Amino acid sequence: MDKLNTIKIFLLENKRKLIVISCLLVIMLTMTILFLNKTSYKTESVVYQNLLKETSSESKENKTSVEHYYVDVKGEVVVPGVYSLDKGKRVVDAINVAGGVKESGDTSLLNLSMELRDGMVIIVYSKDEIASYKLNPDKNTKEEAICNKEVKNDACSVNSNKDIITNIPEKTVIKDETLKESSIKTDTKNSEESSKNNSTNTSTSSIKEKININTATAKELTSLPKIGDAKAKAIVDYRTKNGKFQTIQDIKKVSGIGDATFEQLKDQITV
Repeated sequence: MDKLNTIKIFLLENKRKLIVISCLLVIMLTMTILFLNKTSYKTESVVYQNLLKETSSESKENKTSVEHYYVDVKGEVVVPGVYSLDKGKRVVDAINVAGGVKESGDTSLLNLSMELRDGMVIIVYSKDEIASYKLNPDKNTKEEAICNKEVKNDACSVNSNKDIITNIPEKTVIKDETLKESSIKTDTKNSEESSKNNSTNTSTSSIKEKININTATAKELTSLPKIGDAKAKAIVDYRTKNGKFQTIQDIKKVSGIGDATFEQLKDQITV
C-alpha cells in the first residue's frame, strides 16, 4: 500500500512533466513515421522513374530496329514510283500504296502474296500486254518472256521461287556460240563427205532440217549457227510483239542479227 501511495503522490506532483514528455514522445514517433514514409516514397519514385527510362529506351530501340524496304512500283498503277514499306509487307500492300491498279491493269501474272524484299521491282501489266502474252506459241517460256522482257519483274509468279537469268554474260554467250559453231562446222564437214556418196539424199535432208522461225521454240532456235539463248529469246520476243516474219530476211530486224549472221542462217531457216 505504501508503494502505491508513493506512486500516486509522484504522479500528482509530476503530472505536468509527464504530460509534456508524453506529448514529446508522440510528436517524435509521428515525425519518425512520416520520415520513414517519405524515404520509402522517394525510393519508390526513383525506381519508377528508372523503369520509365528503361521502357522509353526499349521503345526507342524497337523503333530503330524496324526495317524499311524500298520497292519500285511500275506499270498500270495510279501513282508509279519508289515507296518505303515496313519489313513483312506483301506485293499487294506495295500496289495499294501506289494507289491501286488502274482499270487497264491486269495482275494475273503477279504473286500478290509474295513478301517484299529491298530493291524489288513490281510491274503491273496492261490487259493488252497480258493478251499478247497469251498468244505466245511457246507455252514453256511465255511467262518468262513477259516477266523478263525489258526489266525483270520480281513480283511475277514465275519469279517467286527461282531466279531467272536474263542477262547472260557476253563471254559465256561467245563461248556457247563458238561451241555451237564448231559443232555445226563438224556436222557440215560430215555432211559434205556424205554428200559425195549421195547428193540427192543430202539435198532432201537439208530441206527437212530447215527451221521455221515463226513456229520454232527458243530451244530449237539455239540449234542455228550464231544463235545463243539471248538471240533465240530476242527472236521469240520480236515475233510475239510484231507478228510473224514475212520473209527470212525479216529476221535481220531482230536486234543482234546482222548481215554476217544472216548469211550463215539463210540456208537453214524458213517461214
